[in-house]
Amino acid sequence: MTVLESPTLNDEIKTALGQMCKDLEEALDPQVYFENLGLDPYPWQVFVINAIKEGKRWIHITGARQAGKTFISAGMPAYISKNEKALTLIYAPSEEQAGFSIEYAKEFINRDSNYPQLKLESRDHILLPNGSFIKSNTSSSKTKRGRAMPRLIIFDEAAITEDELFSTITPMLNKNPTCVVIAISTPYGKKGWFYTARKHPSWTKVEVRAPWDIVDNQYLIPAEPEEQYQARMLKQGIHAFYSPRHTDKAFLEDELTRHSADWFRQEYLCEFVEPDDQAFGYDDVNRAFGHRDVKPLFEEIKEIDAGIKII
Repeated sequence: MTVLESPTLNDEIKTALGQMCKDLEEALDPQVYFENLGLDPYPWQVFVINAIKEGKRWIHITGARQAGKTFISAGMPAYISKNEKALTLIYAPSEEQAGFSIEYAKEFINRDSNYPQLKLESRDHILLPNGSFIKSNTSSSKTKRGRAMPRLIIFDEAAITEDELFSTITPMLNKNPTCVVIAISTPYGKKGWFYTARKHPSWTKVEVRAPWDIVDNQYLIPAEPEEQYQARMLKQGIHAFYSPRHTDKAFLEDELTRHSADWFRQEYLCEFVEPDDQAFGYDDVNRAFGHRDVKPLFEEIKEIDAGIKII
């Protein structure tokens, strides 16, 4: 018999103790929290939640359009802010999207009947009675210095945020061992810090793509079995998942006919593609600058006065 089953407790005490047990369980396990809100996290979302629980500090998520990225970018700030005094900084590429980030966080908050009443709220911030503060910002780096000891930093649509912004934000992690950085985005070309981070070993990398492949740039066929796909990607250090939201083949085939194959690969298959009009590929340029053993075309060079004469 548990304490809650004791016949000597009245109903009010039982209810209070039951709520305390529930709150404690939710505080220790965000997956339980979201499930108690009537949400059923996808496997990739559960993986990210567990990575945060395990102390992973740098989480890089490459996700297809409409794969459920908002669950992480809005749900985790709402969860963390309730259970501890925390500063959350969200960076979005536009004022409109920054406003959406706060609205999405409020949607998670409104699902929770036991969530503390907000002390302050506006289009770009939320303040809780426990001192937690969620602030959504545009991606300009010019006004983003000076924030102290954030608990959570989220780059929403990270592929189109400034390189300079990322450089401005990372010093906030100095002497701040509990801060988690989440970069989440659909790809946007082989450029920028988000693309570079995909290859950096410090990030826990996640990929969530549609379970289809393109044939002859116009037809869709089922992709390889998920277990095979996951094993192949894990060799590259990437934890890969198929998106449960992209099973409608007819819709995706319409998307493929409306747009180019490269656009589809970027938006739904999480491929970092290059613009059609780009003269030199990113990898070609990178290789050109990566070799230090290339000899000059003319080896005999004689310096004369202030100039250089090739013999």
